[in-house]
Amino acid sequence: MCLWHTPRFRSGGRYSRANGVVSQKPASEIAALIRGQFRPKLVLLKIIQVLTQKKIAVPSYNVLAKLIMAALNRHKRTLSEIID
Repeated sequence: MCLWHTPRFRSGGRYSRANGVVSQKPASEIAALIRGQFRPKLVLLKIIQVLTQKKIAVPSYNVLAKLIMAALNRHKRTLSEIID
């Protein structure tokens, strides 16, 4: 992920670069939504809402879509391992 798309948080009226803890937050929330069996479109809308509420700059659609697809594939792998 390039620096332009890294999440940022609001500080004193400006956006500044976030540390690693903040940038991992969207991925963990996406994983929780995927486990709850939400549709990908609803996951996208919910994560945008969460990022906006927490005053974190929303990355591009492509970045969020890749995070959602990675979480979805990871969840599918976990479920298939359980079945096998």
